[in-house]
Amino acid sequence: MFKAIAFKQWLKIRWTFLAMVLVCTGITVNVALDVSHLMTLEKPTAVWSYIILMQYPFYSSLRYVPLLVGMAVAVAQFVPEVLQARLKLALHLPLRENQVLLWMVAYGAGMVTALLAATLLAVVGVAARSFPSEVVISMVRTMAPWFVAGIISYFIAATIVVEPRWIRRAFLIFLAYGFLDALVLPGVIEAYRPSLLWFILLGTLTTTGILLSGHRFRKGVR
Repeated sequence: MFKAIAFKQWLKIRWTFLAMVLVCTGITVNVALDVSHLMTLEKPTAVWSYIILMQYPFYSSLRYVPLLVGMAVAVAQFVPEVLQARLKLALHLPLRENQVLLWMVAYGAGMVTALLAATLLAVVGVAARSFPSEVVISMVRTMAPWFVAGIISYFIAATIVVEPRWIRRAFLIFLAYGFLDALVLPGVIEAYRPSLLWFILLGTLTTTGILLSGHRFRKGVR
């Protein structure tokens, strides 16, 4: 049954997912070109000093990309289900209601996480070719909240789309904006190092939010 559900999810998100792959690839190439350009202008040691002392985030173009990926996949996966009322049919499969929803979000979250992890590894690979490990580690610590925000944004967006009551949607959007914006604020390098774990712990609360929204959707609550 899970294979059938997973195949259906792929059919819904495939074009959006492939578009996000192109976006992530383009941004990664852009970062690589920026690094190459910096290295041609100055000596490597001068570039390293500038990045370390001036805290120049040469990877800042990635800041909002994970958010885009998470939200786009969630919208592509659940909007057709809601608009065409297909989700109600899915929730009446010979399985527990929560099990179907959890399988659906597990697939979507897995695809989002896989793409973001591949993008992070690609950018790390680009940086590792030109910078010492200290710069690369600092870069990962600085970007980590952005990628965490991308994964959390998937769960929140899915919950908002499935939620049948507009007043609850508005409230969830308000909470989501405040929480996700806090993770992508421009600021000091490694600014979230002492607090990222707490954001992750709070973010885990969003993973099952769709269950309550899905229950109300199946019951036809308005």
